[in-house]
Amino acid sequence: MKLTKSLGACLLPLLLVLPLAAQTPPASGETAAEPPAEKSSEVTVLSKFEVNRSRDVGYFAAETTAGTRASMPITDVPGSVTVINSQLLQDLNVTDADQALKYGVSGVTSNEHTRDDLTIRGFRQQMIFRDGIQSTSFIINQLYDVERLEVVKGPAAMVFGNTGVLGGAVNYVARKPTYTPQADLTVTAGTESNYVRGTLNASGPLSENHKDIRYRVTVGGQNDDMTKNIEHNNQLFFGGAVDIDIGKTTVSLYGYYADLDRYVYFDDFLDATVTSGVMQLNKNSTETFSPASTDQNLYFDSKELYLTASAVTQLTDNFSFKGFYRYRSEDEPRRIIRGISVQADNVTLNRQVLNYPYYENGHTAQLDFLYKLLLGPVSQDISFGGDYARTNVHEQLAIYSITPLNTDTLDYSADASLLEDYPMNNTDSRTTSESMSFYVQDYVSLLDGKINLVGGLRWVDPKQTQENLLTNTSSVRDDPMKSVHRYGIVVKPLEKLSLYAMQANTFQINTGVNHLGEALKNSDGEIKEVGFKIFDLSLGGGELFFSGSYFDMKLTNVRTIGPLVVVNGQTVNEILQSAADTSKGVEADLGYRHPFGPGAFESIFTLYTADSKSATGYDTVRAPKHVSSFFLKYTFDSGSLKGLSAGFGGYYEGRKPATTTNTLYYDFADTYDVFASYRLNKHWLFSLNIDNLTDERYVASYAAVGLVGSNDGRTIRFTTKYSW
Repeated sequence: MKLTKSLGACLLPLLLVLPLAAQTPPASGETAAEPPAEKSSEVTVLSKFEVNRSRDVGYFAAETTAGTRASMPITDVPGSVTVINSQLLQDLNVTDADQALKYGVSGVTSNEHTRDDLTIRGFRQQMIFRDGIQSTSFIINQLYDVERLEVVKGPAAMVFGNTGVLGGAVNYVARKPTYTPQADLTVTAGTESNYVRGTLNASGPLSENHKDIRYRVTVGGQNDDMTKNIEHNNQLFFGGAVDIDIGKTTVSLYGYYADLDRYVYFDDFLDATVTSGVMQLNKNSTETFSPASTDQNLYFDSKELYLTASAVTQLTDNFSFKGFYRYRSEDEPRRIIRGISVQADNVTLNRQVLNYPYYENGHTAQLDFLYKLLLGPVSQDISFGGDYARTNVHEQLAIYSITPLNTDTLDYSADASLLEDYPMNNTDSRTTSESMSFYVQDYVSLLDGKINLVGGLRWVDPKQTQENLLTNTSSVRDDPMKSVHRYGIVVKPLEKLSLYAMQANTFQINTGVNHLGEALKNSDGEIKEVGFKIFDLSLGGGELFFSGSYFDMKLTNVRTIGPLVVVNGQTVNEILQSAADTSKGVEADLGYRHPFGPGAFESIFTLYTADSKSATGYDTVRAPKHVSSFFLKYTFDSGSLKGLSAGFGGYYEGRKPATTTNTLYYDFADTYDVFASYRLNKHWLFSLNIDNLTDERYVASYAAVGLVGSNDGRTIRFTTKYSW
């Protein structure tokens, strides 16, 4: 590739100083630490690519790898990074990431309820990451073995090697094998829809004499019949990991298999007489309404296989290496009957049947080198490496109009004559995408860490081949190599206080065509951000945690979905690209812990306010102007109520546009969640969670007048956890 000479010129000075770097002493502060989750006082030396959790306090994490690819204090990262740790995930008893994101981090809101689909700082983000690798799919990623969520705001190219992210990214981090034997069994039951969910985790060394080989096994499952008779969400999950120490090298193997038998879709429709303002559900679109009967051949299934292998080694005291490989496949056939539009009588729902076989598999490889160079009072953490990704997709789609449904009478008898299989008339394509990238990044520390400078470059060379099996045509898209950068400065007047400024850019390859068959244009993005962070600062007898920032972002040629239009006799959604979308605003995450009486209070407050607009001056679709939340918790640490915890949270999102011309709006109701838990002893934990306490109902996702989804109503869950 054209990249080789440019990369060599940049890395040559680094390679020349490696022999010198190998002779320098290890950096101060690189002490061994035992992760707090493990039941042992033994000292474990952690890799520089692994987070040390010994400084975590309650809901607040001290370190992350999501800022620089190597472990670093969050206060030292020149940008907004938030970690939602296992304690908050447990207290909220979450099964989907967006349940935790609404309390744990500002500026992140949920869109579609059928998949992981977020808006971050005004920009839609449908890429979820696992292990720092894109893991996009049509499913909601599972949390059975997930220990924490890392949220990186702004372009993620330097960290995750993916240039298609501007607003930010959410990275799922799985549990690791432990040095001591431990296990837990969690069972949750709900009051409605025959809801039962269970998870078994077991971890430890192969034996007391073989702690150089450690394992972790996870088995999970769920049954949920849901409220609508057409829907269900049943799951099976099998996962595991093995760590093997070979001298100074640790080889890690991780994988899981998820089988999701579910049918969750946009099964509500609107009051068609409301053509502007806040969207209203149709009077016949009740909590139990379905656009089809349950005895049709309908499914929305997914089988996912996920495997990784990595090797981390300490080549010298200050020179580390990590190699990583991932394979992922997803087989997701679906057959759906859906509404699409509403007739003039406001009760007749026009419907479609969809057959949508989808298959994807892909390989990803990463190489990372990290070394520390000490030159008198100046220290440098220099990292460089490369990423390679290849993804193969076979996507088919058949869409046919079927008999409209009179929602006053709900007569589904005409559906008995539907074909089991339909010829593919919309999409039948095979796509292969490849991307190779290389990066170099330098973190320079001056004046004993009081001033830190960060600079990084990544070169990306993408290519895509697509074969259209309906038209027997093929195309190759080989875009020229492009570079992205990130620069930043962190100033630390106090050990627990940092101020930062950051500027970065990115680009996005937009594949496919619009509704007129015209190729989509690529996008370029840019961010400028300033902010400050506080971690565990003593204040008023308690501990203060704070992160606040101002951001100014821009992305050109943003793809959006417009209203239904007729093209060549077929009704399709209009696909638009704005000249540029912008988003400017402020956000803040505040946490405070304070001892009081026989226990302690812990609180989280988030605030986000931004102005997100398209080039035409309209507010950006799905981008709220104001979002805020709070979560309060009190834990009894002594006395007769020792072991009891209780929490209460509230979430506000308000109005946001649902259409590109701002004619229709979402208006989310304020919702409240409560939880209580009681730890009987070191083995037993009992908890109660009530979400959407006031049972509010509103339009949560929108694709067309006859194709919307409402939010979940009140849910009550009882959980028992046994640990040993």
